[in-house]
Amino acid sequence: MTADVREEDLTVLREETLGTYQFGPKTERHHFCTRCGTYTHHHRPAEGMEWGVNVGALEGINPRDIDPVPWMDGVNWNPRRGQDAVS
Repeated sequence: MTADVREEDLTVLREETLGTYQFGPKTERHHFCTRCGTYTHHHRPAEGMEWGVNVGALEGINPRDIDPVPWMDGVNWNPRRGQDAVS
């Protein structure tokens, strides 16, 4: 589960343990824990929201406690209609 977070609202703890990777056009920066490999967050410069954050990597939050969980299937998503466009 990924949450949209504005840059001014994002605080990264233990930044010294983060690694970064990029692929494709290299416009986004994906960060992960270099100790366990968990994806933590990524920078989305093309989006209105600046960062996507892995909710499962947030300290003190259990994603199973979030109900209902919004989702998209990745096949029917149309960025022109928004992320809630699941058929």
